[in-house]
Amino acid sequence: MPERVTAGHLATVLRDPCHVLFSRILRVLGEERTITLLVEALHLESNGGLWLKDRGRRRTLCGTFLQLCKERSTPEEKRAIFR
Repeated sequence: MPERVTAGHLATVLRDPCHVLFSRILRVLGEERTITLLVEALHLESNGGLWLKDRGRRRTLCGTFLQLCKERSTPEEKRAIFR
């Protein structure tokens, strides 16, 4: 059986030390949805990434993941995650 995804795993893959935020994402969205968003972020990154709205630069992998979390969350989930 595979090991569970933790905030530490997310921090390592996304190269960002924000364990508290990743813990909230896992708690609010659940492990399965979080993994789905992570896989999608990795896929987007491998295909050129996401640009900021002003097209000045690409989002980081973590920025892409967080943008997907915002886009795919209900208003209640967003409030619980990004408080």
